[in-house]
Amino acid sequence: MFWLGQAGGSGAELASPYGSLHRSRAQGAGIFALSQLDGPAAVDQLMEIARRDKDPEMRKKAIFWLGQSDDPRASQFIEQLLTD
Repeated sequence: MFWLGQAGGSGAELASPYGSLHRSRAQGAGIFALSQLDGPAAVDQLMEIARRDKDPEMRKKAIFWLGQSDDPRASQFIEQLLTD
């Protein structure tokens, strides 16, 4: 997962493996890998994790990395989380 993120893999390439990971450490690595990608697909996947992941720690990690993103949708998403 880490190397996919470093090699410039797409958000779609990382989305599928993330869903099949069951250990928090591996999921955390998947979230980090997504955070290293440029493009809307990675941000979409991070927002999906922040919205729906069953593990609060993984949601928190996704929100943290969304906060580091330059994508304006990420800041809008975080603002919406804070106001809902």
